[in-house]
Amino acid sequence: MDLHLSASDLLELKKIQRNVAGTPCYVKVTCVLMLSQGLSPKIVSNSLGIDTSTVYRYLNIYTCDGLDSLLETGHKGYWGMLDSHQLSALREELKFHVYTDAKSISKWVESAFGVCYTPQGIVDLLNRIGFTYKKTKEVP
Repeated sequence: MDLHLSASDLLELKKIQRNVAGTPCYVKVTCVLMLSQGLSPKIVSNSLGIDTSTVYRYLNIYTCDGLDSLLETGHKGYWGMLDSHQLSALREELKFHVYTDAKSISKWVESAFGVCYTPQGIVDLLNRIGFTYKKTKEVP
């Protein structure tokens, strides 16, 4: 298998390899680099702990579609059970009403949107959208 890369491509791949260490993209980039050094797909697959067909798939993606396609994972993050309009309504509710605990906010969300959150889930949601907890205290 002959994969000849220019010096600039090799430098770019090595730079990306350092930046993506510890991620799934690291194996993809390392696979291409090892193949460019003349190693066989069998040795590459054994060294990286992946299947030989995966080595060929990564090579095909890189040669046909380029580096951006190779690094693309296609995974989308979890945004929670509320959509953007519901999150906006929750923000407005919290601006105009003071809630003393997460359980009461959870009840409001369930009554308003029909979505059940645990109190800890509400705390995580509120942290994600920028709210913080301030302990209430009596004012004379």
